[in-house]
Amino acid sequence: MKNVYIEITNVCNLSCSFCPGHKRPPRFMRAPEFKEIIGKTDGKADNIFLHVMGEPLLHPELEEIIKIADGMQGETALKITTNGTLLVEKLPILLESKRLKTLCISLHSFEANCGGDFEKYIENCLDSAEKVGKTGKFAVLRLWNEGGLDSLNEKIFDLVKTRFPQENWQKTRRGMRIGD
Repeated sequence: MKNVYIEITNVCNLSCSFCPGHKRPPRFMRAPEFKEIIGKTDGKADNIFLHVMGEPLLHPELEEIIKIADGMQGETALKITTNGTLLVEKLPILLESKRLKTLCISLHSFEANCGGDFEKYIENCLDSAEKVGKTGKFAVLRLWNEGGLDSLNEKIFDLVKTRFPQENWQKTRRGMRIGD
């Protein structure tokens, strides 16, 4: 089995226009339930993603869930996708994880919600990406809104270029590698 997706919560702190949403009752998976599910996948998956519909960093038991994942056997990688709004608060938990390999940050979430301090949001996301990269983990900056709510994309690229000089960028099959 290559990938397992575990929705630890279907609750989100944003309401993005591009999100299909759902009509299920709001729910946070309890840590014991996560432990049971992870036990069934232990050693059988290459990657476990903690994201489907909700914002995983919003989970009140995130630290315990990460510790449970860190205790798995084998080489299974943990991957998390976030809208980036809670990174300043939750990044220490993520940086301590030995299992977390990839943190995906959806930069297009800001414009889809039109709220808050844009530059501070992007700076926090870029600071977090830089810190993640320094630990040997991957930080993926997602900007998947071309042709939609994309009026801030040029500003986002300018801020990214300031932090990660373009002479270091390398085109890959899935996008652009902008730093180590």
